[in-house]
Amino acid sequence: MKRVLRSEDARRDPNLVWNEFIHLLAFSEVSELDPTQRAAHLAFWYDSEVQNGGHLQYFENRPTELVGETIRALVALGASQQAAVLKSASERWKSRRREKPKTVDEYVEESAKMEFEDLDNAYYGLSPSVTDMLEGCLESNRGSFVEFIS
Repeated sequence: MKRVLRSEDARRDPNLVWNEFIHLLAFSEVSELDPTQRAAHLAFWYDSEVQNGGHLQYFENRPTELVGETIRALVALGASQQAAVLKSASERWKSRRREKPKTVDEYVEESAKMEFEDLDNAYYGLSPSVTDMLEGCLESNRGSFVEFIS
């Protein structure tokens, strides 16, 4: 699966390539993607969730059975520091029994405990960022994500 973009439009506005890349990562199911796309998709969603609500949000919103593959995807993209943070966060997440919050209030109560604050802050301080790594991935693999037509 690839996004389609007219070559002329991409030359006129190079940001369109990035936008199509993000669209593919954000709106595709992981099962629809080839290995290169899949790695970028997993890294994108990990970064998006952590940037928007920390590791707690990531674990509440994303399938935990994909954590191992996400760690490998981060390493493959060059984000080994972020992979190490996710590994630590995953170990902490699995260290006790968890119940999915049934209400927003339950989620807010759990979030207020700041269980992942140290790992969230460690993640936010890493450089280069996952976004930087995704930019590199797109640059090296444009044809894997976008089909350019006349």
